[in-house]
Amino acid sequence: MSPSPLPVLMYRGPGMRLLRALVRLKVLQAMGTASTLCPIALMASGAEAPPGLLLGSVVTAASCGALAACTTWYGNRYVGELRLIPPQEALKEGSATPTANHQTARAALPWHLRVSTLDAWGKRVDTDVELLRVAPPLLGKDDAQRRAIFQQSLLPLTVRPLVPGTASDEQYLVSPRFGRVFDRESILAVLDGTHAGYEGRAE
Repeated sequence: MSPSPLPVLMYRGPGMRLLRALVRLKVLQAMGTASTLCPIALMASGAEAPPGLLLGSVVTAASCGALAACTTWYGNRYVGELRLIPPQEALKEGSATPTANHQTARAALPWHLRVSTLDAWGKRVDTDVELLRVAPPLLGKDDAQRRAIFQQSLLPLTVRPLVPGTASDEQYLVSPRFGRVFDRESILAVLDGTHAGYEGRAE
């Protein structure tokens, strides 16, 4: 019996520590927003709040809200890691129903792509998606176009819904130009669709 394939670390995004720190600044952002309660309380009590205090409170609240929304958006979409997950790992994690013949089940299962991002509080979130759900950005491109796309600072990676038409696409951001690529051959096979069986097909 041949050994089962192992998960493959393909890519690690740059600047994740900084992004995680920014996402976790929500505590300070909440404190900044709370500082706007003082002029609100003054106005509610009928007292006249100084215009400068009101303006400062509005600016502070708007800034904290914008920063929180921006860091959450990027945290949810900026990819920290990309891994190829083999069929037996998908079976282990409940992505398919086990059968009596596990070898047959593993052979029938598709490979998955594990996308690691951050939640709203900076905690790592791993999302496994079937490779066939990944829209390959390099599919049908010539060598010059592939090189240009692969060198983008931020490359959109689109994941289609499990059932077409039931939800909108999910979009992630990877930085192959500045990130660390551990397995160039594998990540290119994911991005051009050959690993998912797209070879020879155009969309």
